[in-house]
Amino acid sequence: MNRFLLTVISGVLLLHAPAVLAGPSDDDPSELFESIGSAPEAPPVRARLIAEGDVVEAGQSIWLGIHLDQDPGWHTYWKNPGQAGLPTEVQWELPEGFTVSDLLWPTPHRYVEAGDLVTFGYSDNALLLAELQVPASAHGDFEVRAQVDWLMCKALCVPGDQEVALTLSVGGAVSDPDAATAALFASARARLPRELPAGVDLQTALEFSPVPTGQRAHAVVAVEGLPDVAAVEWTWFPEYREGLFYEEAAAHVQDGRLLLALPLTIADGTGAGMLIDWTGVLELHGPGMEPIFASVDLPLQVASNGAALSGDATGLVAAALGAAAPSSATASGNLFYYLLLALVGGVILNVMPCVLPVLSLKVMSFVHHAGEDRAVQFRLGLMFTAGVLASFLALAAVVIGLQAAGDLVGWGFQFQNPAFVVVMAAVIFGFGLSLFGVYEIILPVQIGGGGSKGAYAESFFNGILATALATPCTAPMLGSALGFAFSQPPGVILAIFLTTGLGLSLPYLLLSLNPGWLRFIPKPGAWMDRFKQFMGFLLMATLVWLLWVLGQQVGVDALASVMAFLLLLGFALWLYGSLLTLSSSGTRRIVVWLVVLVMIVGGWVQFVGDRVSAEAVAANANAQVASHGDWIPFSEEVLAREVSAGKTVFIDFTAAWCMTCKVNEKTVLQSDEVQSVMEELGVVKLLGDWTSRDEVITRILRKYGRSGVPFYAVFSGGRLDEPIVLPEVITRSLVVDALRKAGPSATVTSR
Repeated sequence: MNRFLLTVISGVLLLHAPAVLAGPSDDDPSELFESIGSAPEAPPVRARLIAEGDVVEAGQSIWLGIHLDQDPGWHTYWKNPGQAGLPTEVQWELPEGFTVSDLLWPTPHRYVEAGDLVTFGYSDNALLLAELQVPASAHGDFEVRAQVDWLMCKALCVPGDQEVALTLSVGGAVSDPDAATAALFASARARLPRELPAGVDLQTALEFSPVPTGQRAHAVVAVEGLPDVAAVEWTWFPEYREGLFYEEAAAHVQDGRLLLALPLTIADGTGAGMLIDWTGVLELHGPGMEPIFASVDLPLQVASNGAALSGDATGLVAAALGAAAPSSATASGNLFYYLLLALVGGVILNVMPCVLPVLSLKVMSFVHHAGEDRAVQFRLGLMFTAGVLASFLALAAVVIGLQAAGDLVGWGFQFQNPAFVVVMAAVIFGFGLSLFGVYEIILPVQIGGGGSKGAYAESFFNGILATALATPCTAPMLGSALGFAFSQPPGVILAIFLTTGLGLSLPYLLLSLNPGWLRFIPKPGAWMDRFKQFMGFLLMATLVWLLWVLGQQVGVDALASVMAFLLLLGFALWLYGSLLTLSSSGTRRIVVWLVVLVMIVGGWVQFVGDRVSAEAVAANANAQVASHGDWIPFSEEVLAREVSAGKTVFIDFTAAWCMTCKVNEKTVLQSDEVQSVMEELGVVKLLGDWTSRDEVITRILRKYGRSGVPFYAVFSGGRLDEPIVLPEVITRSLVVDALRKAGPSATVTSR
């Protein structure tokens, strides 16, 4: 019976892995999103052209409006749509001699869409304003026409377009517009940026002037004179500028001022001395005040290499960065939302491919202690949780320290260091040998019979190992929470990291509280030796993956040296297991430990050492460029060139240590269905390899609210600022739909 149960448990574990690796089913996307119903008789967004009156005097002007009437739940986009979407476009057709101003865009609303993408746009009745100038020679009736194109979104996004026209007259009695039209114009003007009210003052400052490229900097906006400033809610709507990457804003109140910190990065390669006129709209509203829509100008002069940088002399930057908190749009309630995402994402991490080996170790632990006292099992669960939380705390501290030093880091950044990968491979290899019975670690507490204390230490170590193996993975929901965390102050980073750790350990903590859930497991016996050995093979499979990652980073020669180190490590552990028992004397233990330590340290120096240095990684990276088939290595220059040439571009940011990335590539991106659509549409495929550190990729991930890989985006030809961003876990149908939405490359349509 025991052997039968062992077979069942082993089979379930083996069958579980491919189910996880397969990801979501390849069903139609309509099953993944809320249904938007069958096509209605009228489209959900309708456009028309209106004017403030129907008569205008020659030589004068009249205001026009593009009115977008939108069904409930639908919205269109602002001139900067944010992390997704497309701005509404208007192409005018005017009589000769007539001119029209640029569109005036009312302050938009902030939306959080599928995948936690932040966008800016309009719902219900939106009116985009333009001033029509009538020539002095005009007379009689004239017609104004416009082609309006927009993207409308609800549960799904679909493009819309409409040709609109309006006939007006020159001369005659000028009349006021009807009440409904007047109300539309008044509502739109009420949300246009305007002068600050009396008593309210706005100042700006820059952390550096000029601003260096490729380095995170901050702009600061300070607002004084607001009534009840602590209760004021605000939203920052930045405009898009090519080569400028911005992150989520943060703010706090100090000495009666509202201080906003705006993180930004100017892309490498931006011309020295160039002036980037960055602008945006700051919306403020609160008790006892009329809403404020303030236009903010932030001229950024790009620094040349080696240029002297002056700091902020006003003290605003130091004040804003000293205690900046998440924006009002992402504070309090929304922070709770991201904490909930982190908790659920941490739980989901338990079934991601990279964490399954640790899952097997915890199953082993539960089997071993199934017959013990309930209090002992609960303490074991607490120790595992403590190990996980301690590891996440240490990881958060490293992230905070690196960010304070000006480094851009992302989730899983430690796997970009080959030395860390070697250490992980050595730990996994050593743990696997222990399960095979080559040796058993004898802790000091076990010498006096303290077996349970040894079990507690093992559980704590399992928690550390679970965290270490979990960090290459991002799970659904977790990517959004971590993307938010990496752009926030230290307190928020700590909170989200610890919540993620709690989610990772929660299933085991619940099992330790309810050991009755494991009553189907037989009592410990001889069958456990075979089960333990089976778990060892799962760890060896993880070792194969880690060595493959290392080979991608440093090449086959360095990999062979690392394998020699592992062979020496195995021999040292065999020696340890052969020479020591629980009854060995203290002197014998010290001698054996010293011999093993010398062998391990000497093996590292001899076989690892410089072979995993940054220089070795860089040399191997150059040799890897040609190994991606028809994928082109990613660079911002190549992306801009191809999109500007009208090409449809698909971006895949991946890493050798990212198991989710590899599953997506094998099951989706390399499938015949996706490849044939890419070939049909003439898609240019760009591959960004984040296996080793790449600050350009890190900055782009931050721009789109992500902290790690995988990351997928589709760019339509000619629309560099309007990518279609896909979720971390993809299906063939999702990718195909995104590609067809982006459309074919110009070279295909012109055939």
